[in-house]
Amino acid sequence: MSKFADMMAYLSALDDGFEHVIAVDAGFQTFQRAWVVAEIAQGHDMGLQQHLKLRNEGALRAHEVEPRSLDVRNTRSSRPEDTLEILRGIPDKDGFNRHLQNTVFNKKTGLLATWKGLDAAQKVRTAGRVARQLADEAGEE
Repeated sequence: MSKFADMMAYLSALDDGFEHVIAVDAGFQTFQRAWVVAEIAQGHDMGLQQHLKLRNEGALRAHEVEPRSLDVRNTRSSRPEDTLEILRGIPDKDGFNRHLQNTVFNKKTGLLATWKGLDAAQKVRTAGRVARQLADEAGEE
């Protein structure tokens, strides 16, 4: 187990509100990194609330298909021995891939569905803020 995984377990034991934030780069290379993929699966298994942070919706549209072909056997790390260690710790790689696909793509509870929902909520809040500003300005005239 990685030190990061140990730290996730430790912090979640200390704080019931501990959440896992997954920052996704504009090119979606995040989903090809062995440690990141393993940590997403572990966070999900631990029952952590997980959130994706994406650059914008355009980046999602441009790369949405790529993570759907996610296979832990095709991930990489800076050190090849790290990738081998991660793969050795996953006896059922096909089952792991199905689990990971569900974690990311489930239409109701997946990370992308959750992100899209948060993005829409943020848009509504922004629209409300603009409407209040316009109403305030109209009241001042």
